[in-house]
Amino acid sequence: MTGYTREEFIGKNGKFLQSDECKTSRVIKTLQECIKTGKGCDILLQNVKKTGEIFYNRLMVSAVKEENEVINHIWISKNVTEEIGVKYEWSPNTERGFYFIHE
Repeated sequence: MTGYTREEFIGKNGKFLQSDECKTSRVIKTLQECIKTGKGCDILLQNVKKTGEIFYNRLMVSAVKEENEVINHIWISKNVTEEIGVKYEWSPNTERGFYFIHE
C-alpha cells in the first residue's frame, strides 16, 4: 500500500508516512492527547506513499488499562482513500481530521 519495502519500513515509526500538512494539523494534537490521557480517539491521517501519492487512514485508538493505569494501546487502521470525497472529507484543522459527508 505504501510502496516501501519491508526493509525500508522496519524500525521506523509510522509518523514518517504523514504528509507535511498532517504533521502540523490539529488532529495530531488529538492523537497525542489521546495517548497521554488514556482516552480513545477516532481520527483521519493524511499520509504519503513512497511515490508521493496521498492516501488516507482512519485510525481508531483505545487504551488498554489495568487497575486504572494505561499499560498499552490498541490501534486499528483502515485505508479510506477511496471514501474521501464520498463518505469523509479531510479537514486537518478539526479535532478528528475529518467530517462525514451527508448524502
